[in-house]
Amino acid sequence: MKTYGSIKFSTVDAPASVKALGICENYTYKSSNQVYEILDEEALAGIVLHGAKGELSFSVTPEGGVTALNPRAGSEITVTGISTGKVIVPSISAKWQRGQPMTMDVTATHYHGVSATASGTITPGAITLARTGGALVLPTDKVWFSVVGLTAPVAGIVQSCSINESVQVQEEEDADGIISALALYGYKANVSMEILSAVALSDAALEAGTEIDAFGGFTITGSEEKWSKNGMRSISVEGILLP
Repeated sequence: MKTYGSIKFSTVDAPASVKALGICENYTYKSSNQVYEILDEEALAGIVLHGAKGELSFSVTPEGGVTALNPRAGSEITVTGISTGKVIVPSISAKWQRGQPMTMDVTATHYHGVSATASGTITPGAITLARTGGALVLPTDKVWFSVVGLTAPVAGIVQSCSINESVQVQEEEDADGIISALALYGYKANVSMEILSAVALSDAALEAGTEIDAFGGFTITGSEEKWSKNGMRSISVEGILLP
């Protein structure tokens, strides 16, 4: 690749710590502030800018031999070019779809004013990714292609699946309006699987409270059937996993 002029093309120069997770599909960093509006009797009289932070998001296509979500929700990561504060991951998702490589999407927050070492831990749910067979990929294991490794809870064809794990974040500001302390809590993981199937929605395997295996033991919370003209009937199943 060659470029001319003061431009950057593609994701070649995206942070190395992001590219280390796989093929970088995209990367964004947005600097933001909370805005407090001061109103007088008739109009907006002023504003206060506080709670500055950076919002990151990136998507990667990991190698086919990946065995875990990386990073995990609630973890602290390093990103090339960010040398101050802490970068915390509140959520990450993995997505599989027939005929497409698997991707992982990560959202993270850069807290400039947080410097303390974390105390305590976040216990993630037991999720172990495993690819079994599938289409011939050259070079071997370059990507995880399609939905191999996923098994539908009822007879049918897995069309797509997504796993999302997240934590809640409580932010605390000091007197200068700088976020200087955090609390991470409320971990959970959710799964959503779409299956092309003729099985009735009332099937026992789709009942709420039943377990669905999607690289972890998720508990079904609901299911839905979808019909479309000139399209395949599908069933969507949702579930939750707690550590």
